[in-house]
Amino acid sequence: MSSPIRILQISDTHISHGPEFDKIAFARGMEQVNHVSADYTIHTGDVTNGGTRADYDLARRLLSGIDKKIIYIIGNHDARNVGYELFDEYFGSRESVFVDDRVLIAGFDSTIPDRDGGRFGTMHIANLKRTLHKEGDGRIKIVAFHHHL
Repeated sequence: MSSPIRILQISDTHISHGPEFDKIAFARGMEQVNHVSADYTIHTGDVTNGGTRADYDLARRLLSGIDKKIIYIIGNHDARNVGYELFDEYFGSRESVFVDDRVLIAGFDSTIPDRDGGRFGTMHIANLKRTLHKEGDGRIKIVAFHHHL
């Protein structure tokens, strides 16, 4: 029997230069993240608060303090102010698939730029089916996206 898989999920860090971002609370949270033993770490969106380059610069700098590889999923706040283009530059593809010998983690973009709501439509479902069928055999399958359905 294989060992259990431990997944650490974080979300909604809303990193920004604005007064609403509590750097002390964030630092405490990141200390906790660094002390948790996990096989995989997934940030399920709203990495930034406003999706601006300044927010992304700060987010990359602050999140570099985490001593784990993180799989990032875009959230609605990240997609603001053309942030959906910056997300790819700073954190990787908005439609990411991570595969190793144990798991397949499929991250999907449920955002609608500059809107709070999200969607998971026909194209997402077709892509998900293709991905799970192509890469999923013999692996635990994890699908991650930001919005509730």
